Parts: sequence; structure tokens; C-alpha cells
Amino acid sequence: MSKRISYIRPPKIYRSLLAIFDGVSEEVYSTTLPVKIAEIQENLSEQNGALVQTMKLNKVQVKKFNTASHKAYRLLAVHYKKNQEDMPPTMLLGSSDGTVLVKTVNSEVVMTQDAIVFPTSNYMNFQLEGVSYIIMPDSENNLISYDGETFEYHSIGHSFEHVINHDMRAFASKKGESVLYFSDDFDPYNWKTSIEEGGYINMSGENGDITDILSINQSLIVVQERGMSKVSAFTDQSEFIVKCINIENDIIPNSVVSAVDRLIYCSSMGIGLFNGYESKIYCRELASKLKGKKINGTYLDGKCYFNLYDDSATGGVEILVIDISTMKYHFIAHETGNNIATIRNGANKNIITYYSSDDILQEDKNYIYYLSSNTAPSNMLWRSGDIDFGKSGVYKVIKNIIFGGESKILFRIICDGESYSYNVGEERRVLVNLRGREFQFEMKPQGHKIKVPSPIIEYQLIETIL
Repeated sequence: MSKRISYIRPPKIYRSLLAIFDGVSEEVYSTTLPVKIAEIQENLSEQNGALVQTMKLNKVQVKKFNTASHKAYRLLAVHYKKNQEDMPPTMLLGSSDGTVLVKTVNSEVVMTQDAIVFPTSNYMNFQLEGVSYIIMPDSENNLISYDGETFEYHSIGHSFEHVINHDMRAFASKKGESVLYFSDDFDPYNWKTSIEEGGYINMSGENGDITDILSINQSLIVVQERGMSKVSAFTDQSEFIVKCINIENDIIPNSVVSAVDRLIYCSSMGIGLFNGYESKIYCRELASKLKGKKINGTYLDGKCYFNLYDDSATGGVEILVIDISTMKYHFIAHETGNNIATIRNGANKNIITYYSSDDILQEDKNYIYYLSSNTAPSNMLWRSGDIDFGKSGVYKVIKNIIFGGESKILFRIICDGESYSYNVGEERRVLVNLRGREFQFEMKPQGHKIKVPSPIIEYQLIETIL
């Protein structure tokens, strides 16, 4: 009589890419493989399916950052050295062509309270009788003009928050209002209300206060808290036309960036794009990242750079970089800086961040930071959210992880709250054999010229533990 022999089939081994590196969210990250939306991705961007290093912010002392002299400047920031409040401040000035100049300005010229609190993004260029002027509002019903040598005050009877030159006419708004003001054409200092001179337009009160005014495609765009309006404003004010643009979300103040023929902005629902006719929301997974942040932005060579910062003691600072042709994005982490700008240093354009405040600045904030690709960031990080493979009550066994490329990686797995680290070098196949219900995966690439394709995860699902 023969004896029956029973065989227990081992659990199937599954293979999956760890990630496809498609985005970041603190609330709606992926919980299955491959990970599409990560929880954290800093100083790394996706390129042809792999993670590569971003540019790095390098620190430069303000007093040592110098360029050739230019005629017209706008005020970007005021820097005081600690315990030298009675000395002239170091001024970071941006010229009309984007060049940056740092110099000490005579206290008799600009050492007034009004000059110190110029809004950093609020100015306009104006050509008057062949002379280029930077014109900025103050809080005492003046416009202040600067021709590169002299500041002049022009009393206009209004204290504006935003000003812009559009078709040789100045347009402006006041804080806490939904009224668009405009000057006489070819005269930014004449704001008298008449059919032949200046005037005002009452914008939609339902859209809230005016938060910005920009110019694209020969149209004036008035940005409000809950909407935009397109104003066709040419020489004759009797022909001004206002068209409201429907926006499905709130616009974060100071976050609207003019990018050639479109506007890019941050909102309560993600990243908005306005093409001159309609607005559309992209990158909705970023809504939680943007929530509660103070944001300002700039544009350079096909990319928008948004500076995201938090005034709280534990708040971090990041730059959100968006390619406007694909709407793909990545984050660059940095130390400090509540402002961002595009500057030109000689023939080279660059992005800088800097700290600007109405208060006296500390010594450790008396720097600017410029983006450079010459060195690698030191804190590159990618981390998934909690992964349960779509089966929360089932045990899983991570058998092996196979790495492509040649970059060195510090790889970490958090398995049911316990952390396990692996140094990935020449050996690209790592034996793991970790059992648990929930996992997090983390990669910290090391070195320069990083290129990290998605690792392959080999795992088993175990319905019953024997």
C-alpha cells in the first residue's frame, strides 16, 4: 500500500517597480506599488524614469556680491548688520534689465521708514522723455521714482499696494480694495479722475480684494482672492473692456507668476495655469503642500520657481520648480529666504533667494543664495508613504530589492514601525527577507551626478502564517 505525500506550494513571488516618480503629496500619497505619488522628494527630480539631482543653492555674503554699475534699480531687500542699526543699510537692488547690484546707499537718500518698507515685488519700469525710471509706491500717498542716481517723491493723493505699466499707462490697486485705478496715459503721476485723464474701475466685489496686477498678451490681468479679470486697456479709456475669468479655487496671495504668454499660480486646489482665455488646475496632489505657506515666485527659461516658506519655528523652506511645458515639478530644500527673484550677473541669468524683513536682520541672514548645478545637494531624499500593497490585513515578505544604475544609495525600510538600513554600492541586489503588514521605503542617493532608476521589489503575500 503506497503512502500519500502532500506538498505545500510556497507563496508566489511578485516583482514590481518601487516607483514611477510622478509627484509628491503629504496626504494623498500612493499605498500600493509602484508608488506614483511619494510622501517626500527633496533635491531630486525625475528624468527619463530615474531620479537625478537638482540644482543646489549656494550661499554668498551680500556685501561680497557685486556687479557692474547700471542706471536704474528697484529695491529688493534691506540688510542691517546686527548692533549697527545707525549705519547705512546694505541695499540689494535689481536693475530694470534684471541685473543685481549690492551697495551701501547714503542714509540721507533712502534711510526713511517708507523706503525701508517698499514691497519687494511692487514696482514698475517707465520711460519718460528718454529716461528709464523705477517707480514705487509708498504709504504716504506718493510715488517714488529712481533713475539710478536720485530718488524723487511725487504726491498723487493715493497709497497704492500694486502698480504696473501697461501700454504706457499706470494701473494700480490699494490694499483691502477691489478697485482698479489708472493714471493718465504717458503720465504715471497724474491720477485725476476725468474722461481725458485718469480714473478707476470697480471690479467684482464677489471675487474679493485685488492681490496682484499683471500684463500678458497685450491684456491686463487683475488677480483677486477668488478670481481673475481680463482688462483690454488701450489708449482711449472709453474703450476699456473687462471680462471676468471663472476660477474654481482661491488664489494664494503673491503667488501669481507671469511666464511669457501665460500665468502660473498656486491655489487651494493645486497649481493653476491661465492661458489668457481660461484657467485650469494641475498637480492637485500639491494642495496639502501649499496649505498654510507664504509663497512668492519668479520665472526663468521655461520654469516657474515658487518660494514656499513658513514663519513658524518649525517651518521649513522649499523651492517648488515647475516646467510649464509639461507641468512636471520637483522641490529644492534650502536654509532660509522669504523672497525669490530672477537676476542677471553679467551675461548669466540665475535664480536667487534672500531674506527680507522690515525688522533688523540677524548676521546669519545677511546672505543671498543662488542656484547652481556645479555641486550636488547634500540632502537628497525620496520617501514613500505607508505601503500595504492593497491588502492591509495580510502579511508580506520583502524578499529582495534589485537596484539599477551605479549611484550609491542609503536605502531604508520601515517595517511595522521598525527601521532597517542598507548601504547599496557595487552589489546591486540586496537580500532583505523582512515580514510585516505595512512598509515605508526611503532612498538617500550619495555623491555627484546622481541617476537612480526605480528599484525592483520582489515580495510575497502570505494569507496565513504557518
